[in-house]
Amino acid sequence: MKKLLLFTLGLFFASAASEALAQHSQYLCNGAVKHCIFNKKDGYVFNQQSKSGSFIQGDTAEVTIVVYKNMDYRISACAPEVEELQGQMKFKIVEEIKEAEWQTNTVTQTVTEYDDNGNAVDKEVTKEVKKRVYVKKKVVRYDGYKDEEENIFEFISDKTRKLTIQVYIPEVGGEGGELAADDVVCIGLLIEHRPAPKNFGKFK
Repeated sequence: MKKLLLFTLGLFFASAASEALAQHSQYLCNGAVKHCIFNKKDGYVFNQQSKSGSFIQGDTAEVTIVVYKNMDYRISACAPEVEELQGQMKFKIVEEIKEAEWQTNTVTQTVTEYDDNGNAVDKEVTKEVKKRVYVKKKVVRYDGYKDEEENIFEFISDKTRKLTIQVYIPEVGGEGGELAADDVVCIGLLIEHRPAPKNFGKFK
């Protein structure tokens, strides 16, 4: 079963059985993101929401970030110490939005009517009542699993929004390779930003 690991407020909570081992592995992996390839030549700067973590192949990391209006973002993932994982990291970006929709409910009411003789008669009346409600939906903004060529995503948001990045660590270790199937690897999620260039497509 794949494990889901969460970064919350900069802390890493491991679902591994040995918490002490997980904390030690995480300590060793602090700063892994600093070894990812930066794109300084195009004016990008390091974003403090970037993360480092320790994982086993087959794990999925989930990171929540905030992006701001009219900023250009560049997101990439790397495993600086594992050659077999270079270029293999894939991630998905998901946003939870509220969407308005009409909800129809059937309501039955008892009304009083009068017959020709003036006698009161109770009658059940059924009608449909429409109500506008807001429901939460998850929208995939980028799916790196469908992008075979790139493991880097650049975008500009048209407003401030909260995004969730899901990074999958592929299973490349095993027989014949330097990396064992259960080896812990250090992963960096690099987030860079710069002011958005004019006349550039926006992430809506």
